[in-house]
Amino acid sequence: MLETHQHADVYNLMGFALRKTGDSKQAYTFYRKALDFDPEHKGALEYLGELYVETGQVEKAREPGGCEELADFEHAIASAKVN
Repeated sequence: MLETHQHADVYNLMGFALRKTGDSKQAYTFYRKALDFDPEHKGALEYLGELYVETGQVEKAREPGGCEELADFEHAIASAKVN
């Protein structure tokens, strides 16, 4: 299990780095790979939600809810509506 979680962590961090450099398409691919290894990976769920908000797919951002990071999703969504 630890190895699977480590793989998910690596893919999540790659997705994060790609999203922050503006490569949304590749970031999405890496977040999905992280979730393939660990469908409950909170970081990947949060960052995928933020990616959806940043790309104007707010309804999709609401889908991964149910985790502790929901407040971060809602903050990102509220910020997107203001801008």
